[in-house]
Amino acid sequence: MRRQNLSINDCECRSLENTKTVTYECTQNEDLLNESINKEISNKVQDSIATASYLQVKFILDECEKFMIKKIDDSSAISLLPFAIRFDLSSLIETIVISISENFDTLVDRNAFTRLSHDEFKFLLMNRNLSVFRKGIPVDNPEIHIIEAVGKTLTANQVDDVSTIKDILSAIRFSDLSKSDLNDLFQNYPVFQILDRSFFLNTTNSSLPNRTFSKSMKCFKHSIPYASHSRRKFTSRLNFMSYFKDITDVNDRPRKVWLWVTRWEGFIVIGGIRVNYESGENILHGILPKAKHSIISEHEFVLDENEVITNISIRSGVLIDSLSFDTNYGRTYGPYGSDGGFPSSASPPQKRGYFHSFHGLVYKGRYEYFIANIEFKWVVFETHNTDSKEPSIHSNESCKPRSPDRNSPLEASVCYQSDESDDQERYDDAITLSLID
Repeated sequence: MRRQNLSINDCECRSLENTKTVTYECTQNEDLLNESINKEISNKVQDSIATASYLQVKFILDECEKFMIKKIDDSSAISLLPFAIRFDLSSLIETIVISISENFDTLVDRNAFTRLSHDEFKFLLMNRNLSVFRKGIPVDNPEIHIIEAVGKTLTANQVDDVSTIKDILSAIRFSDLSKSDLNDLFQNYPVFQILDRSFFLNTTNSSLPNRTFSKSMKCFKHSIPYASHSRRKFTSRLNFMSYFKDITDVNDRPRKVWLWVTRWEGFIVIGGIRVNYESGENILHGILPKAKHSIISEHEFVLDENEVITNISIRSGVLIDSLSFDTNYGRTYGPYGSDGGFPSSASPPQKRGYFHSFHGLVYKGRYEYFIANIEFKWVVFETHNTDSKEPSIHSNESCKPRSPDRNSPLEASVCYQSDESDDQERYDDAITLSLID
């Protein structure tokens, strides 16, 4: 069989007039092209972008930028960043920064940031969308990992100039780092010891905007209630007892979930749930039955470090019939309970959000206790801000400070907030509100 030879010229962007057609042909033949040909095509598209930028032909710029965005992966993100910066391709830059955030640990291990110039590295660090994701979810405090990457990169580049080190550190959000963190960083990275210790420990950079996925941008969103009923109009066979105890620290995360299954009027339902948090907080939602035989089954699962719950499947009717939990690690815990009730599911309103805690009511049957009116409280990241424009690599543009002093406790913004009287009013009047929009 005669082997098909594909010429680079077959996929070359010959002129500005036929760039769109050639880009489409390149995409169609993608499976037939080897890595070297793909690289050549990428180079040709970059040439087209350079020409279109010079001639200010926006349509061709947009089409070529879309083509480049489709090619971004962990192996190409760093090499394409200088090009994207040069031609101020904002959509391409955004995609590259997210790709770098998704693969941050791998890139640091490869010393990939050493391939960037001083200005390019600083531009990346300044970008408020830069973060550190583990399985799609931001780590608890990305800034620690980002400044560690700075220490490793400057060390690998053998940087010993004080002004150069200070200039790179001017992109770090020091207000997100505790004095303890900074002490450890100063001890662990000799490149930081070139600086005066007092300068390193007391720098604030308060004019920098908060990172999109930083601690200070976290807030709560509530799901709609499941097994929702008016407290006054609930079945006479169940009596309202209490509200769930709540946990308010937005930076705390569940580590272990334990629940028990019981029986109500012949139906198998969830009796209650206990959640253990990373802080050591232990929250019981429900009231444990005194008689052990009242518990049909018990279930427990422990989340790994950086593993979070990203979706909850529910079956519910009068009470909660079953629960199932999906995580960012691709695992499913459950379903626990029975196949009664109606199926539904709940997930955070943002891609990077995750489960934080339960909110609901405890009811008492003839002998046992049950949970109902359950809401899921999600951690999401605020997006309603005006500091969305990134500073240019060629300017000193910056945004007004939004973060508190590092020695002050971080207060989470609450996208939906209510006190106990508000809860009572909402449950009493059987108002079911969706707070996910």
